[in-house]
Formats: sequence, C-alpha cells, structure tokens
Amino acid sequence: MELTEVSSSPPTEGEAYEMEGATASFWKRNYFQDLFDIDRELNASVFLEPAPSVAAASGEVAINPFQNTTDTDRKRKGSGATRDAAAEKKRLVDKAYRERCKEMKKKTETKLDALTKENDGLRRENNYLKNEGTLLVQTLQHQKDGMKQLEKEFGQIKSQLHRQNTVVEVLSKRLVSVSPFSSHAICLTRLLAGGSDDKDLQRENAQLKHDINLLTRKINNPESLSVIQLRAKIALLENEKNSLQVIVDALCEKINNEKDQLGPQN
Repeated sequence: MELTEVSSSPPTEGEAYEMEGATASFWKRNYFQDLFDIDRELNASVFLEPAPSVAAASGEVAINPFQNTTDTDRKRKGSGATRDAAAEKKRLVDKAYRERCKEMKKKTETKLDALTKENDGLRRENNYLKNEGTLLVQTLQHQKDGMKQLEKEFGQIKSQLHRQNTVVEVLSKRLVSVSPFSSHAICLTRLLAGGSDDKDLQRENAQLKHDINLLTRKINNPESLSVIQLRAKIALLENEKNSLQVIVDALCEKINNEKDQLGPQN
C-alpha cells in the first residue's frame, strides 16, 4: 500500500490521534482478513491437495503476517518521521518568523527615534518662528505708533508754518500799504509818542542812514571788507531792517486805530 502525501503544515494533536487511530484500525482489519484467508487456504489444502503442497502452502501462508507487520511498522515509522519533519519545519518557520519580527521591531524603533528627533527639531523651529512673529508684530506696532507721532508732529509744524506764512503775508501787505504814507504816519507817530521818542527815532534813523551809506561805499570798494564780513553785515542789516519794519507796521496800525477813534469826535 502506498503512503499518502503529507501536507507541508504540521498536523495538530487531534489530527495525530486520528491518524494513529485510523492506522490501528486499518492494521487490525488487515490482520483479521489475513487470518481468515490463511484459515481458508489451510482448509482447502487439507482436503484438496496432497501433503507436500500443503506444507509448501502452509509455509507461504506463514510468511504473510510478518509481511503485514513490517508494512505497518514502516507506516508507523514513516508517520513518526513525517511528524518529526513537520515539527522541525514548524520550528524553523517559527524561528524565522521571530527573527523577522525582531528585525522589524529594530527597524521600527530606529525609524521612531529618527521621527522623534525630527519632530523635536520641527517643534523648536516652530517655537522660534512664533517668537519671531511676535517680535515682528511688536516692531510693526512700534513703527505704527512712531508714524502716528511723526504725522502729529508734522501737522503741528505745518500749522506753525502756515501761521508764520500768514503773519509774513499780513506784514508784507501792511508795509506795502503804509509806504506811500510813511512820512505822514511817522509824523503822527512822533506827535503821539512825544518829543523824546521822536528824537530817539531821528537819531536811530540817522545812524541807520549813516551805516547804510558806509556799507554802500564799502561794498563799492571790495578791498575794504572780505566777502564773509560783507555777508555777515548784510544779514545783520536785514535783521535790523525787518525789526524796524515790524515796529513801523505796529505803529502804523496803532495810528490807524487812533485815527478811527478820533474821527467821530471831530
């Protein structure tokens, strides 16, 4: 009888018991069948054949039980060897599986460490960028506040400049309007201010005329003064002239006001 092909997977404990039970049942069935065949052959040889052939037949029949026993032992040995081979194969498969699991675990731990380090670096970079963003927001707010302050100061300076331009324009117009009547206004100013003020103004005007004449002569003679000195003198005279013009303008304004007040009384 041929052996059945054994599967690659090892049999379980229940399957092993079933195989042993089936083998034992098969062996018992063959054994009793062989005994029945032997008995039948012995009876036939006793009644139908002569003695020599009976002996020969008996000898042949006597060999068959040992032959079946040998086949059974061989089957048992083959089944045991199969179980051992399957167990060894399973052991090797389990060992290889454990090695693969160990290698995968090691690789996973290595990747996890690398990812942890990368995550820590990204977290530090994120915190740094957040701090930089906060500083930029604060800097931008400071710049906005500074711009508002500069705009405020610019508005104030612009207002001051506008007022100064207005004052200059008014004074210029007054000087132009007073110039045709300057002599009359000066006379009235002298009368209102008194003799002492009149004399002071006369002396001051005479001194200014004298200085202007001297400067005119010196300007005509470039060797007398250097250019820097001339410029300084001119600037000084311009300032004095402006001061006098303001005084004259104020006096003329005062005269006009007093004339308006004296007009209805006359």
